[in-house]
Amino acid sequence: MDKLRETVTEVLSTKFTSETAEKYEEAIYIASSKKSKLQKTGKTKIYSQLSYEKLGQIMEAKTKEERKIVLDEINKGIEEWESELYSKQKDEYSKLMDKSVSKPKAVKGVHHCREKGCLSDEFYVWSAQTRSSDEAATNFRQCAHCGKRRKEQ
Repeated sequence: MDKLRETVTEVLSTKFTSETAEKYEEAIYIASSKKSKLQKTGKTKIYSQLSYEKLGQIMEAKTKEERKIVLDEINKGIEEWESELYSKQKDEYSKLMDKSVSKPKAVKGVHHCREKGCLSDEFYVWSAQTRSSDEAATNFRQCAHCGKRRKEQ
């Protein structure tokens, strides 16, 4: 772990002062420690994943404000797609998505809701390819009354 931390600091030192590099590395280390406790996963694994992502964001940041955003997100535990730095990509992705697809029609009488206090038999039913293409699609159903969603294997 110490060697990994040194490597992260060395990479950051190519662009920043050693004090700034150590500050960023320390923030990544603290965030990965918190996350490893929550997920009960090895700290080294979490640190390597988090440092890889955040190191890239820090090194790609063009302004001091963008680097501050990354540091704030590290401290708040914000990762991956939730990062503010991905907002442009998310907007582009949203524009590309087909907005003409409508909500599926509710099917009545096939399923009964298992949610406490809801005895509805009206459900929205749809399929999505959530695994590799050589495996079957996953079927979903959502109660039209209470909104409880279930996945069928």
